[in-house]
Amino acid sequence: MRRFLAGLALVWSAAALGGVWGNRGITKHFVVRDTRVFAADGRGVAVYDVSQTAVRRVAVAETDSESF
Repeated sequence: MRRFLAGLALVWSAAALGGVWGNRGITKHFVVRDTRVFAADGRGVAVYDVSQTAVRRVAVAETDSESF
């Protein structure tokens, strides 16, 4: 019974940890225009407004292929 439960826990943890860990990549390139920062992270481009202390994301464009 213990082996069964251990095997079940192993299969469950493998299924729970598999898959995608977020749909954004690692940011590689930045472009700054006035109060906007464009960040290309490999899976798209995000635009951030940095005009105030609290930075906020304004827009996101995701791509199928790697974005530069």
